[in-house]
Amino acid sequence: MAVRLRRLELPGDDTYALRVVASDALGFTTASSVIVTFDNTPPVNSVALASGATNATLTGQTLYYRGNTTGSFKFVDTVTDAASTPASVTYPAWPAVDGRTRGRP
Repeated sequence: MAVRLRRLELPGDDTYALRVVASDALGFTTASSVIVTFDNTPPVNSVALASGATNATLTGQTLYYRGNTTGSFKFVDTVTDAASTPASVTYPAWPAVDGRTRGRP
């Protein structure tokens, strides 16, 4: 039995129907298809502070929060993906140092 594989060049992120045809020495054939989605484009994540934040400031990707006084803040996290639906966003734990917390959202 011989198997021939051909390199397949796809133009980019999209959904494709791939069809495979197998044949034997007597000329009998069978075919099978599968739908494949290629997504090589990463999602875009944008973080901001919601209005009304007290004792917190977001400067670039650094959040400054005064933990030794009353106050609160909420994030507004916008995730978009041109080719598919974003799956999740994960925030790491931020260590407290001298009543201030510093980390990257």
